[in-house]
Amino acid sequence: MGKILSISSHLPEDVLTNSELSSLFPEWSADKIFDKTGIRQRYIAKEGDA
Repeated sequence: MGKILSISSHLPEDVLTNSELSSLFPEWSADKIFDKTGIRQRYIAKEGDA
């Protein structure tokens, strides 16, 4: 049986905050987005990133 030798992680550089998202959708406030999703920011992968 094989063994896991290592684990790593990577977060993309591009971040989309709730404030930025609310500027795209003015009827949503950053606080309302957080209350509904529990998420404050999202890391956005560039095309071609795996």
